[in-house]
Amino acid sequence: MKILPILAAFAATMSATLATSPAAAQAPVSGVQVTISYADLDLASQSGVSTLNRRILNAVQAACGTESPSDPHGTNLIRACRHRSLDQASSQVRRAVTLARSDGPTVLAGR
Repeated sequence: MKILPILAAFAATMSATLATSPAAAQAPVSGVQVTISYADLDLASQSGVSTLNRRILNAVQAACGTESPSDPHGTNLIRACRHRSLDQASSQVRRAVTLARSDGPTVLAGR
């Protein structure tokens, strides 16, 4: 199955808490994993890669939460979450695109 697991530092359910309580924003929250399927996409094409990038951006925004102008600390945590999550996803996308565009057999793991 073709999926990208994306880890985010905050769950989407925490966004309301972050927006209303700066003290809660300081508490560490365990990571969540969001799975994004790309089995229906042709990653050898630019349109397939663009569609996958949109899916990733939407998933990261949902997983990391919504920024609040009334909570600068929470906003900084959300931005850091998005940055880390997008960095991780970018490396996974590069590997998936390279595999899709290669002429040889696809090997996902080896010994």
